Amino acid sequence: MNPNEPDYGPDPNDPTHIPTAEELGEIVFGPSPSEIAAARRLLREALVPAVQSIIDLAAYGKAERIRLDAAKYITERNLGKVADKLSIGSDWIELLGEITTEVPGPSDKPKE
Repeated sequence: MNPNEPDYGPDPNDPTHIPTAEELGEIVFGPSPSEIAAARRLLREALVPAVQSIIDLAAYGKAERIRLDAAKYITERNLGKVADKLSIGSDWIELLGEITTEVPGPSDKPKE
C-alpha cells in the first residue's frame, strides 16, 4: 500500500476480509431506526412532486402513449382496476351473447 494514499480500511470485496462487529451489525440488523426515519421523511417529501409529475405527464406528455399510461395510472390508483371490480357472471355472459354475433370468415363461405 502506498503511504501517501489515505487508508479506507479493508476491502470488503476481498475474500479474506473478516467483517468487524459493526459491519456484522449492519448486515444482520439492517439500517438503524434513525436511518429508516430519515428515508421515510425523504420519501414523504418527494411524494407531492412525484404526483405532480405524473399529473403533468397525463396532461402534457409529448407522446400519446405516455399521456394514456399516466392517466391510466392515476385512474387505477384512485378507482382501482376495472378488471378487479368487474365480476363476470351468467348475467354478463347472457348480455354479451345478445349483443355479439359471429361473423363468417373466408373459410365459412359456401363453395361455388
